[in-house]
Amino acid sequence: MTDKNIVLDLSEHYGDVEIAQSDDSIGLLSCLPILKRNWLPCSLIFLSVFGASILASVLLPGSTSYKSSGKLLFQASDAKSELTGIAENLDPLESTGVLSNPLSTQSTILTSGFLIEDVISSLDLRNEEGDLVGNKSVLENLAVEQLPATDILKVAYQSDDPQLAAQVVNELMRLYVLFIEQEQKAEIVAAKTFVDEQLPRLKADLNFASRALEQFKAENQVVALDRQAAEITSLLTGLDQQLNDTLVSLTAVNAQAADLSQQLNIDVREAIDLSTVNEASGVQDVLEQLHAVETELSTQRGLYLPQHPTVINLQNQADKLAELLQERVNIVLSDSAAVSLQDLQLGSLQQSLLSDLVKTESDRILLETQLEAFNDLKRDYTNKATLFPSLERRQFELQQNLTNAQSSYDELLKRSQEIKLAEIQIDGSNYVQIIENARPPKEQTSAFNPLVLSAGTFLALGLAVATGLLLDRIDKSVKSVSEFTRILNYPLLGLVPEFNKALEGNSLGARSISQETLEIYRGIYSSLKVANFDSPAKIITVTSSVHGEGKSEVTANLAAAIAHSRRRVLLIDADLRKPVQHELWRIDNDAGLSHLLSEKSALEESIHQLSPHLSVMTAGLAVAEPSLFFESTQMKEMLNQVKEEYDYIIFDAAPILPEPDVLMLGQVSEGIVFVGQPKYVRKADVVAANQLMEKAKLSIIGLVVNRVSRNEQQENRAPFSNVYRVAGENPTYQGDFQNAVHDGDTGLKTSANKVFSNSGLNSRR
Repeated sequence: MTDKNIVLDLSEHYGDVEIAQSDDSIGLLSCLPILKRNWLPCSLIFLSVFGASILASVLLPGSTSYKSSGKLLFQASDAKSELTGIAENLDPLESTGVLSNPLSTQSTILTSGFLIEDVISSLDLRNEEGDLVGNKSVLENLAVEQLPATDILKVAYQSDDPQLAAQVVNELMRLYVLFIEQEQKAEIVAAKTFVDEQLPRLKADLNFASRALEQFKAENQVVALDRQAAEITSLLTGLDQQLNDTLVSLTAVNAQAADLSQQLNIDVREAIDLSTVNEASGVQDVLEQLHAVETELSTQRGLYLPQHPTVINLQNQADKLAELLQERVNIVLSDSAAVSLQDLQLGSLQQSLLSDLVKTESDRILLETQLEAFNDLKRDYTNKATLFPSLERRQFELQQNLTNAQSSYDELLKRSQEIKLAEIQIDGSNYVQIIENARPPKEQTSAFNPLVLSAGTFLALGLAVATGLLLDRIDKSVKSVSEFTRILNYPLLGLVPEFNKALEGNSLGARSISQETLEIYRGIYSSLKVANFDSPAKIITVTSSVHGEGKSEVTANLAAAIAHSRRRVLLIDADLRKPVQHELWRIDNDAGLSHLLSEKSALEESIHQLSPHLSVMTAGLAVAEPSLFFESTQMKEMLNQVKEEYDYIIFDAAPILPEPDVLMLGQVSEGIVFVGQPKYVRKADVVAANQLMEKAKLSIIGLVVNRVSRNEQQENRAPFSNVYRVAGENPTYQGDFQNAVHDGDTGLKTSANKVFSNSGLNSRR
């Protein structure tokens, strides 16, 4: 594309500049930002006119009248009322809400309609037609205010008649005190009626709860459940021990009985029978006689033959005694099995063992009886213990009912006594008192002239708005970020704030970049990547409408921020008319872009490597027709060569106006970043530059607004700010950039280890 196709007649485009009428139309919403931008002159105009209106409203003569006032003192409850507890309900100063002001409430009551109507009726206040005046006419002249740091309300009224002014105030205060007293009496009557109705019912509830508890204790034999439960627990523990002891003893007795039975070769029942027979006296007598006869028979058999009468006689005696013994045994044992004579003829040892066996059996029976008795007791006590939880729960409920009934009855009885005392001592003056009656004033007071003040207020507001609109119309610059975006309709890549601290010099060596500035340019870099996500641009041109908008500063800081993210960046100063990058970076300009394109230096000689990731190519000598260089073959060859070595190539191009050299440079670039400064560049210049870029069909990446005020920066967040994580880029360092650039291979060389901040250039670029 040739110069004729690109370079356009600027006068033609300035003539074509048309700002939409809607931008200049004045509406309510559009006035607010205008007044905000011109707040100082608008404020001065408003305050001056408003102050003059206040002075005029005081000095200009108005109507005169008489003003009279009285005072009401509100006091807390007296000691007697506090002791009885009635104060909290009757005291008008008792607040009913967290945010309420008791005296404000009383002020509202003082100016309420019913009191004003009573004052009008009592004083027979009439107008010129003879009709009773309305509430509004009285309220317009009535004022109620609280004296600071007191519980006193001042009631004032102004009128043409001094006597009437005092009468209205005094009558209003009298009626108010009477109203307070009536309200308190009404509260007492209502409370007394309620108490009289509730006391009998609460008394009946108390008696019912008391009888229910007594009946429960009688039916369940309850004296003290806690103590009884403890006793049952103790008894169960003792029974368990006795059961264990009895079981041990029973086991021992059973073992002893088994051993004795084995020795005697009889069971326990037989042993008992033998013991019973041996202890019977009738059996023992016959047994002794039988033993004596058998002994004599044995002796006689040794002397005589069996047929001898003596032997026969003794044998007959023995048989009869044996029969008698058997009869005696049968009588003693009843239906028990028969006992032989051999069983009755036991030795002393056998008799001793027999006695032990019988005693052991007796002990066993006793132990079994005890064991059964203990088990019965344990069963009874366990059954009682299982009932205790339900008994305790029921007793607690009944006791709680009794306690609640007693408490309610006592409280209501106490309130009844308080109400009786309140009936005796009730008096409105206990809480509010007229401490100063109104007196007819002797001197007139000049009335404040509200019309003058109102007119002055509207005039001040109108003049302030008119001043802001006039200044805004005179100012032809782009005034805000929103106006930039509305004119250009480009994606907003970021906002660079206007720093408060000016630099001492105009180079990058003057100061280090702050963490805030570093994050701002990181955000711009991230927004740039997001805006070109589909087709990333490696060759980027940064330009502006006119000189002085800070595009060189933005270019330098953007290149440093990208290099800080470990991307290889070549910054080329393509502003061949007014180059500035060599001054910013404090590097020589002996060989640069113009030398390279005119083949006066090699590529290596023209590039200054400031760090492993950042290199700068200065402009070289200034030339009159830079566009010839930008469309040259050497330019294309140079770009083809450096594209392989660097991730980004950033051109610091000249402004579009007045010489649109950048339009030729834009043809070899892959994207344009447009820099604008509000309140500096004219709106017409921005529109003209935009039209030139549109006709040249340049690829616009987005807009960076430079030197934005802090307030506007907060109101206009860039849409892609702080999204470097989404774009796949994480910051490699968080902290002071001066320290960061010395960290490993990201460090800049000593001669260029400072990054530029846009507030410090002595001459705008």
